[in-house]
Amino acid sequence: MIHLSNDNLESEEKLHYDSDNDSVMYTCWVPITDYKYSALNIFKYENFLINLLKKILTKSIIFNKFTFSPSLKKGNLLLWSGNRLHKGNLNTSNQITCALQMKFLKY
Repeated sequence: MIHLSNDNLESEEKLHYDSDNDSVMYTCWVPITDYKYSALNIFKYENFLINLLKKILTKSIIFNKFTFSPSLKKGNLLLWSGNRLHKGNLNTSNQITCALQMKFLKY
């Protein structure tokens, strides 16, 4: 993933999730460059109720208030469930940033 400076296509206003079926999936996200801005916001909670209501929760930006932005450095590894709500943020820095994203499925 390449994030250009102030490129609106690189940001998400609303939360989303990566898994859309019953398989167990994980997202692995590794920054290749240092990020001078908050690259991600991740929903603080994941449980049965959240997973049941996640399609509704993604429709409103109100739930952005229940997220956190991890501190990221080049080479860090983030791993989250495909059901975890999250969003990418606008690159507000003057630098191009890059991250490697992989999906792992358990059948």
